[in-house]
Amino acid sequence: MEESKSKDKVLKKLRQALLDKTAEPRPEINFNDHIFNVNREEFPEVIFAEKFFEKNGNFNFCESPEELYKSILLTLNNLKIQSVRCIHPEWKSKFEKAGIQVNNLANNPEVSFSTCFGLTAYPCSIIIADSCFFSPGKIHFIMATPDQCYYELKEGLHRIKKAVLENQAKSFDVLLFDNKEESVEQSCLLPESIFLFLVDSELT
Repeated sequence: MEESKSKDKVLKKLRQALLDKTAEPRPEINFNDHIFNVNREEFPEVIFAEKFFEKNGNFNFCESPEELYKSILLTLNNLKIQSVRCIHPEWKSKFEKAGIQVNNLANNPEVSFSTCFGLTAYPCSIIIADSCFFSPGKIHFIMATPDQCYYELKEGLHRIKKAVLENQAKSFDVLLFDNKEESVEQSCLLPESIFLFLVDSELT
């Protein structure tokens, strides 16, 4: 029962964050005590989402795999892009069944899709494996789940260490978005923009 209440609280806060996205110009963000004063009374995914919004990040919350597929289709339609590059065999199959066109043959795809190893609230960051951002694509879709959300970076790195030991990943990168001078689009990344899809349920 307590877990259900906590889940409902997260869903409510994420929905409210989506509704309350601040119009431009965006306010200055105070990062002075984020690193050493971690707010553990709030869910890490909510803190991450709020920070990601403030950095002009494209955040999509999906309550089910079906909503994920619909959201990807809608995003592709809004971008006027027909297909996505996906090198993960299991996801390629799921996308095709959902009506999402996958094209891994294009030399310069406009959109690439990948999963991640974690999202952290302090600092606001995405942990990716095996330098997935060196794959081609001006736009990158990243998928995560709430169990991959952490308060601090060191917590997420524990998961990476385990993945490396289990040969699930050979290397990893941490994408930081807490720089006052940069937005998501201005960060030193190969993609021109990032769309993050946080999916609430297990993907089976």
